[in-house]
Amino acid sequence: MDAGTKAGLNVIGIVNEPVAAALYYATTREVSGKILVYDLGGGTFDVA
Repeated sequence: MDAGTKAGLNVIGIVNEPVAAALYYATTREVSGKILVYDLGGGTFDVA
């Protein structure tokens, strides 16, 4: 977050890649169920 502030950005939070992908998908489409994102690279498992 310090790097963003030094660059003149107003950083309110940082989310990791799978969470960001799930949030973007959910906000740009009409979703009536769950979104499952699995990141093979980092081994994270997020459900949104």
